[in-house]
Amino acid sequence: MDIQLWNKSVVCKLLWNICNKKDKLWVKWIHCYYGRRASLWKSKPMQASWIVQKILKAAKYLEEVGIQEEELNQMQSFTIQKMYKKFQGEYPKCSWRRLICNNYGAPRWSFILYLNLHGRLLTRDRVAKWSLVDDLSCPLCTSEPENAEHLLFKCGMASQIWDSLLEWQVIQRKAKGWYEEVQWAEEKQKSIRLGHDVQDPNEREL
Repeated sequence: MDIQLWNKSVVCKLLWNICNKKDKLWVKWIHCYYGRRASLWKSKPMQASWIVQKILKAAKYLEEVGIQEEELNQMQSFTIQKMYKKFQGEYPKCSWRRLICNNYGAPRWSFILYLNLHGRLLTRDRVAKWSLVDDLSCPLCTSEPENAEHLLFKCGMASQIWDSLLEWQVIQRKAKGWYEEVQWAEEKQKSIRLGHDVQDPNEREL
């Protein structure tokens, strides 16, 4: 959550309360003292407290997302969450978000998954970029340099573990690479969420 955008949304809600003249004492007080000569939307009282000035300056925040005074006055309700989303704008959803949020594995597993999805798993090839590493080879097989792809899939010991896991789950295929497995997990999670789980032809249940 972006705290600054959330604070802006909260202040805009206060301005909406003022512009709609809600039946609250502090709103009536602001109208009485600062709304006599001009619209509160354009009012810039220099003698007001910093809190009141902050609320009245929220008009420019609303104008940034295309909301003018007339539209604000016509709003029957105002929710902070909807305004927060307006400030966020359009953005692509993270495709693997449900792999983390809906993961019932141990917290350590989810954390390692989260790190590698961001490309921040501290393998030897990454550590070597800012620190001196004498040996870049994988400590498990010592045959290739250690990176995330090798550590999780290409290493001989990792391959053995994957074969055992897939056999245990009755999935008749070999483990693929990191990006292929993440894509498979995303599609699997999406089909389960939509209620029509499509089973891989190489998978069969007991």
